[in-house]
Amino acid sequence: MGSFNARKVEARRELLNRLRQLRREYPGVWFDIARQGDGLAIVQTGTNPKSAAGLAEFNAGQARQYTALAGESEMLRRDIQHYLESSPQRATRTVDELAADFGKAYAVREYRDRYREYTRAVLEPGLSAPQRRLLFQSALTELEQDPGAFQP
Repeated sequence: MGSFNARKVEARRELLNRLRQLRREYPGVWFDIARQGDGLAIVQTGTNPKSAAGLAEFNAGQARQYTALAGESEMLRRDIQHYLESSPQRATRTVDELAADFGKAYAVREYRDRYREYTRAVLEPGLSAPQRRLLFQSALTELEQDPGAFQP
């Protein structure tokens, strides 16, 4: 489930990066994110006739990714449901509650792993100032990539 969450985050990151890129390349054109099918797509809004190159191909690729993620999500859901049904202690929690708990625990672990580098940079004895700065900058970059990841 961890790799599923990572791929889902990566798909969203690609979408946001492409949106930012389009807004820079076409400053007079409006772009927005809209739900299409199982996923999200970038749509051109407004009355500007200038069309963004490669947008349809990008959205098609995103649609394939989201379709694969939706299929994998359903498979994970069935696996959790099967676990609940075959568990000797019959949990009183629903599949959605268990999946949400796992997602939160995974996000906390990922954030803790990122924070570990920051802690090493600040507290590790014996590092030179340049080594400490390099670790510190790397850790900050990692932490800034997904500021909303840590939500206890």
